[in-house]
Amino acid sequence: MHKKNQKGFTLIELLVVVAIIGILAAVGITAFGGFLGSAKKNAAQSNHKGIVSALQAEFTKCSIQGGNLSWDTATAGSPATQTCSGGSGGPADHQAKLLVHFNNNGFNNPFDATIANAVTAGTADVLGETSINCTDSGSSGAGTCVITTKTEDNTILTDVVTKE
Repeated sequence: MHKKNQKGFTLIELLVVVAIIGILAAVGITAFGGFLGSAKKNAAQSNHKGIVSALQAEFTKCSIQGGNLSWDTATAGSPATQTCSGGSGGPADHQAKLLVHFNNNGFNNPFDATIANAVTAGTADVLGETSINCTDSGSSGAGTCVITTKTEDNTILTDVVTKE
């Protein structure tokens, strides 16, 4: 009798390998989802900190130098300027230009890229959204901007930047 020399894998061996790959894929997808959620939260926090830092720097420059601040509004290729002092130099006068400036300079909603403006006025109701609400105090150009960002379902970051 002639014995056949069989090479290859049995059906059971192939099924075991497929099952192991399936288990590894399920674990990997679950872990990847957690990493992705954490990265989105960190990006929203980074957006918030970047806006707060930029406002603090620009309003400090106003206090030291006076003059005008330039905000990139992408209108006709030239930035929009806003005076730093007097009746038209308060934070509320800067607010509309701030919103356009930040939305034109890479501030996107990390949770939903289809949202056109990640930086808005009003309330940060949408996950990943940052809102800027500025008010003036008197006619000297002083006032405050409240920056809020929704980073999780029940977590909202809040900072206040004062312009003197």
